[in-house]
Amino acid sequence: MEDLTGRKEKKGIKVSINLPWTKVEISILAYFKMNNNNPAKYIEIARAYGRANYRDYQKSCNELLKKGFLEKLEDGSFKVNANSWEQVKKGKETIEVGFPYFQIFLEKLKERKH
Repeated sequence: MEDLTGRKEKKGIKVSINLPWTKVEISILAYFKMNNNNPAKYIEIARAYGRANYRDYQKSCNELLKKGFLEKLEDGSFKVNANSWEQVKKGKETIEVGFPYFQIFLEKLKERKH
């Protein structure tokens, strides 16, 4: 599948026209939706998607912070702003896709907490 610029899209994430977010921003919002808005650092989010560019996730988290969708906690982790959580939870802007490595990542996270 090709996007509007003619480049092939990676990882099967399809973005429709006129969404106010980039693919990386959508994947960040989808991460929080699937993880029940538990705080996470950008590097943890990038690791959940396998081979991801950490710098892209750092920039996108900061962009979502500027747009008011995320809030930054004292320890440097992010979570969805309370005002935006209902919108993200409904999934109007996030895309339901089985992301690679995400379930494995969540299982490892649960194992660490127990």
